[in-house]
Amino acid sequence: EFHNRRKNGALFWELASISPITDAEGNITHFVGIKEDITERKHMEETLRRNIQQLDALRATMNAIFAELDLDLLLRMILQRATELTATDSGFIALYDEERGDLHIVESLGSAYVYRGKRRQLGKGALGITAQTRQPMTILNYPEWEGRFLDADVSYMPYSILTIPLLLGNRLLGVIGITKDIPGHTIDIEQGQLLRFFAEQATISIRTAQILNNAQRRAKEAETLREASAAVVATLNHDQAIQRILEQLAIVVPYDSASVQLLDGNESEIVGSHGFADPSAVIGIRFPVTERNPSAIVYRERRPYILPDAHVAYEEFRQPPHSHIRSWLGAPLIVHNEIIGMLALNSTELNHFTARHASLVAAFADQVAIALENARLFTEVQQLATIDPLTGLYNRRYFFTLAEAEIQRSQRYRHMISVIVLDVDDFKGINDTYGHLIGDKVLCSVAEQCRLVLRAVDIIGRYGGEEMIVLAPETDLAGAYHLAERLRQKLEQHAVVIDEERISVTASIGLATYTGQGNLSLDRLIDYADRAMYAAKHKGKNRVVQWVEDGTQNEN
Repeated sequence: EFHNRRKNGALFWELASISPITDAEGNITHFVGIKEDITERKHMEETLRRNIQQLDALRATMNAIFAELDLDLLLRMILQRATELTATDSGFIALYDEERGDLHIVESLGSAYVYRGKRRQLGKGALGITAQTRQPMTILNYPEWEGRFLDADVSYMPYSILTIPLLLGNRLLGVIGITKDIPGHTIDIEQGQLLRFFAEQATISIRTAQILNNAQRRAKEAETLREASAAVVATLNHDQAIQRILEQLAIVVPYDSASVQLLDGNESEIVGSHGFADPSAVIGIRFPVTERNPSAIVYRERRPYILPDAHVAYEEFRQPPHSHIRSWLGAPLIVHNEIIGMLALNSTELNHFTARHASLVAAFADQVAIALENARLFTEVQQLATIDPLTGLYNRRYFFTLAEAEIQRSQRYRHMISVIVLDVDDFKGINDTYGHLIGDKVLCSVAEQCRLVLRAVDIIGRYGGEEMIVLAPETDLAGAYHLAERLRQKLEQHAVVIDEERISVTASIGLATYTGQGNLSLDRLIDYADRAMYAAKHKGKNRVVQWVEDGTQNEN
């Protein structure tokens, strides 16, 4: 792989490979060189790498932020980390004053420091409009914006600005903003997306700190809440996150049993439980969200709801298996202003849950919702790091990771294993004739046909542009040839239909097998299969060629 320069001077990445071509006796007759433009792949890899780095940096940042409970220090840390993550010049945080009905700029950084202590009315300036509309706002040329706020005693003015509302469910806590101060420098989309994600999670920390600062009598509960949230944030695994939620929730609010429920259409499904005699019997239970149970109120009103005496309020609580429940408390899980589920707490005592409990559970539920969203996002990022976005197959890097483990296992137990390399014939002609978009659809179709043929234990990945590679564990040479021939026939018989036009697709396939004797590296095995594939190309394409130990290639 190396950089090259186009005629217009633009740099691009190119992959060059040289392979020997041998005759029937195994003698090298000539060499074939291939060059492939891999600029798009490199750009995708760089984007994935940057996204993963940003997620790691964001996780480290959020862990540090969740550990800070002093409101002043917390706001300073949030603003510092926000400007560092987005690589911007200045920033500020304004908190909403419910009594006065305006915004108070309590923290600022960089050139925006001069705004600290000032107030903004709702609907006035970027901060006020963001608070009033509760929508992010980007101003690319602030000096020319007619709604800019002018302070008589402040000469500083940013060039571009992005403001994000700090929302906890439907509650406005304030506004965070970042700026670029140099004329011509504007906030880009990536910076905006990062700040939005950061602000959503930072809001939870701000609210937690406010609770501690405004109600010292709740110090013990809030400290437990902090520890619980830190424990939840420490894991990005969905099942582990739910388990941490229920374990830590018992420390925050005493209960006899509890469940985490996720909303699916008009039904609520229990995905986690604690305190039940048989937790496995509870998991997976689904029930309709109707007026016959209190969950409907939680979902409709988007707030915690307490049943002092469940038996009086709902008939269902008087029937098994719910008859032991006398008090009930539910709190919504909200992500991106949408309810994804709820926390439900049960007690065998009448009038067990209080408004104080509801407040604590609500704050905890907000952090739980973010933790569940983090688990989902992390899973998506992991998938992006392992899956080829076009074909849905494993990408080259992850294929090699899986294949290396299988090769080592085969060598340890002396089991056979085979590699199959498949290259779509005349793919350049397809691109030249129909265009690259149609070419992409052809590759997707080839990948899907391969999946239909392969076994569950086989590992398939995208090896190169139009090349795919298969690792077949516990497969000898004859078995690998049979599998490769089925792949070839499947592709030959399945035309790709694009706008009623049928595009015939064939492939040249090479294979090689580790017999279980001696040591053979994954790279060498793939090299043998690759050579066999090129031999198939040389012999007329649309055929399977197998590499055997003496270096010859056979079609049978």
